[in-house]
Amino acid sequence: MFFFEKKEPKNFWPLLCAAGTAGDNQVSTAREQDRKLAARLLRRADILIDRGRHAAALEACREGIAADPGLVELYRRAGAVALLMGQASAACDALEIALSLGPADAAVLCNLGTALRELGRPEEARAKLEACLRMDSRVVSAWFNLGLVFADMAMWAEAVRCHARALAGAPRHDRAAGALSMALLAAGRAEEAAEVARQAITWAPAPAALHICLSAALLMQGRLAEGWREDQWRWMIPEVAATRRHMEIPVWTGEALAGRRLLLVAEQGFGDTLQMCRYASRIQGAGSIVFEVPGPLVRLFASLEGPPGVALEIVRRGDAVPAVDVQCPTMSLPYACGTAVPADVPSRVLYLHPLPEDVAAWRQRLGGVEGLRVGLCWTSGLRTDLVNRLVQVRKSIPFAALAPLGEVPGCSFVSLQTGEAAADVRGGKPGLTVHDFSMAIADFADTAALIACLDVVVTVDTAVAHLAGALGAEVWLLNRFDADWRWAPAQEANPWYPTLRQFRQPTPGDWPSAVNDLRLALQSRTSCNR
Repeated sequence: MFFFEKKEPKNFWPLLCAAGTAGDNQVSTAREQDRKLAARLLRRADILIDRGRHAAALEACREGIAADPGLVELYRRAGAVALLMGQASAACDALEIALSLGPADAAVLCNLGTALRELGRPEEARAKLEACLRMDSRVVSAWFNLGLVFADMAMWAEAVRCHARALAGAPRHDRAAGALSMALLAAGRAEEAAEVARQAITWAPAPAALHICLSAALLMQGRLAEGWREDQWRWMIPEVAATRRHMEIPVWTGEALAGRRLLLVAEQGFGDTLQMCRYASRIQGAGSIVFEVPGPLVRLFASLEGPPGVALEIVRRGDAVPAVDVQCPTMSLPYACGTAVPADVPSRVLYLHPLPEDVAAWRQRLGGVEGLRVGLCWTSGLRTDLVNRLVQVRKSIPFAALAPLGEVPGCSFVSLQTGEAAADVRGGKPGLTVHDFSMAIADFADTAALIACLDVVVTVDTAVAHLAGALGAEVWLLNRFDADWRWAPAQEANPWYPTLRQFRQPTPGDWPSAVNDLRLALQSRTSCNR
């Protein structure tokens, strides 16, 4: 649905000029009055914009357009205001009409490129932003947004160049500094990423997001103590703070517990919770521990152990939580437990266990699956916001790209995929036959039991990778070029999961090379079994 009715200029003026001669004077007078009204409404919109009253300014633009549909400035202003209000589709409509009514304008091109990017149309956004910069290379916001477009497209060198240009034009552009830091990190330049973030923190008015950039860069370098400390700034970011639970309970940050009752609170994704729950057994001095987790983890976490002699109670999120003295979000556990370097990571696998009765049921289901049983998971969980949605796309591999694995003799593939993507294996895709039991997977306990019946797990960076690692299973990770800090370094044993092996894209988006490397490794694995 268009915010404005899309018409070419030729459609406006014939209507306005089509009066008969007898009423020419009256028509001309009415038209002049409409133009004056539109001009007044444009001035009113500008005043309202200056006062930050964007909704009222947008309404003034609408009224002005109704009075004089040919006044290009009204569309320019409406597009800019709609963009400020997060109405990217409306902004796009208004700005495209502005371009059709008058000569190209650098500000319109910049705003239109920004709107197109927010609508998930990066190639079109790139074209508009580059056109803006050809008109005026000094438009900082165009450099910044073009850098975001390149990041969306995993073109990290180009993203670095654009964000550096934005920062050169506006040396205190904190968002450009953060974006530059993250682009450098994705490009494999972690030390430079940390330095950019560290410098920007000294002058940024709201430095929380920059502290998170610094945290990621430090963790990537294995400087865990500093990285965890910086990561505590996440609670100063409004979007993250809004998700915080049990704020009325004091936070435990590593001080002596002295018999107090501790609440562990699952936060962020399933994979994060599966990774960090290992710390439950390392907490010293607690009288007892309560662990609040999402419903799909409850049955599996019944196998999680606390410290020797300390009771560990699992509570489903949404159920009543027993009285506790202090609480700790799961992603703060490495900080509270003093994990300073990779060697400090509790790397004991088998800290989670499938339920024996579940394993027996899955062994029966897989009774006819012969050869080397290889579990497959190819898609990460869906995200709603643009940036995380694009990360999810980069993490995931199209199911068809796994077809070369079907060339390896002696393998039987079993789907570990859940959600909508589980249907990818249905319909007889050529090259790779996969046994699909996804309809029988109700929670992570089911997935754990299924993994216990397999020989190898092949997965992208998602919760299945963490689960397989926690179970001590042999897990082969198909990973994107701009991999997360927890998988660094790619060439060495992973400190979090000793049974994990990586097959990483050599360049952004190059899944064929990663899949081919994995295919050769799988072929070698089956040869050893003959």
